Amino acid sequence: SAQRREIPLFARSVLFLDSAHCVEEAVSMSEQGFSTYRFRLGLGWVGDAETLRRLRQALPETRRVVADAQAWWQMGGAAYAEAEYEAWVSRLAEHAPLWLAEPFHVDDLQGRQRIIAAKAVPIASGENERDSERLQALGESGVDILQINVMQLGGLLSSRLVLQSLAAQGKQFVLTGATTPLEVVALVHLATGFGGESCLGV
Repeated sequence: SAQRREIPLFARSVLFLDSAHCVEEAVSMSEQGFSTYRFRLGLGWVGDAETLRRLRQALPETRRVVADAQAWWQMGGAAYAEAEYEAWVSRLAEHAPLWLAEPFHVDDLQGRQRIIAAKAVPIASGENERDSERLQALGESGVDILQINVMQLGGLLSSRLVLQSLAAQGKQFVLTGATTPLEVVALVHLATGFGGESCLGV
């Protein structure tokens, strides 16, 4: 079958940034041609909402943002009280993120279902999963997009079989795990074997 000629690349912040620096980085990535910017939440409920608001104001309408919510379970209840989860997630659509990424720990099944039930935007998860069976279960739980960390699944060859199975089931996924330019090129090459309805980008 014909391979794709274009693969969307997502710019991704690896640091916890305050609102001003996050917006500065996002605008820079947009000017370099990236259509999507993934940033890390980590300023608490109020600070994160302010960052999202400022990102939407600063970026062109054609640019999208992905909110990386791993801080919710990494930083604990001192910064993110569990009682606020559902309300914050339900209001997220106001800021029009492309999706909310990794908002629950891989072993927190109760938290996963609580967030999925409250979602107002697509939920993406799977980046911290290490085997295909758990990814499959995650895809059947109500998660909208699977984030496939190719390196954690054993590399390109091992991941290809998993991705082919997910694509055959109609699942949507993005490829992650690259830490060097060469690894990004390798993921793009892997992504060319899947249609845009399955692989949403790298």
